[in-house]
Amino acid sequence: MKKVFFVEHGGVMQDLIPHFRAVFKIDEADVVVLWQDVVGFCKSFAHLAQAKKKKLVVIQHGINAVDDYGPPLSYELLADKICVWSQSDVDMLKRFGISPKRYELTGTTIFSHLKPREKHEGINVLFKPAHWDTNIDENYMVRDALRKIKGINITTKIHECQNLKEGEFDNAVFSDREIAGHLDKCGEVLAKADVIVGVGNEGTLGLLGYAQDIPIIVPDIWQPRMFLSGPTPEMKYTEACHKIKLEDLKSAIHNAVDHPEFKREERKGVAEYYGGVNIENPSDKIIAVINKI
Repeated sequence: MKKVFFVEHGGVMQDLIPHFRAVFKIDEADVVVLWQDVVGFCKSFAHLAQAKKKKLVVIQHGINAVDDYGPPLSYELLADKICVWSQSDVDMLKRFGISPKRYELTGTTIFSHLKPREKHEGINVLFKPAHWDTNIDENYMVRDALRKIKGINITTKIHECQNLKEGEFDNAVFSDREIAGHLDKCGEVLAKADVIVGVGNEGTLGLLGYAQDIPIIVPDIWQPRMFLSGPTPEMKYTEACHKIKLEDLKSAIHNAVDHPEFKREERKGVAEYYGGVNIENPSDKIIAVINKI
């Protein structure tokens, strides 16, 4: 059994860790497995692994996360191999000129944490605020618009990096992406949701929603801004996303519930092209990469 130094994030390694002997020092590891190798302490771990001649694997942690390696950020891929979720990610890496020897299309284990949809009364709206390194005005604009809509039940999904005060958002469900259980929390709130209303873009939570045929509505109010003192790529939206004017939020929610067939094929296509939900046995594929490297 290989000795592996893991740095987990977002639950993407939760299903993998039991198949290896996890160690807590890079010196003791055969392989170093990170969720990114471009910024912060993970980049430092990547450089340390290289200095100590340890094999380095990155496990993609979110939808479109490989865009870090292209403009405008154009970070260097330090890992010997990156395990990517989908054909979309492969296509991006090709455009960025990264050798196919450096990446493996494995799929992701995140979909294994989805729960069966639950029957319920009324219209359940799952609100997904944007997470950023500062408070986001758009989060409060959409929150206030949702509160004005009568006859809906609002749940807000937040996590550890969102600087939100207690009571600011309705029925907040919290999870920490650094701790096991985050994806299970996501699965629980999605099981009860009729529609997701997001700020910024669809995100990984939205991708999980698409895999369960849950419509996503995003008011078109996002303003470009810096992140971690650096430029960010233009906000991307898939063809499954229903972008609307904020004043049309009420009618969009009711239309999504009354006409679930709207953008159904697009949701299925996005879950496959951007998430690799159709890839079988992703856990086995990722384990094989780590064992083989």
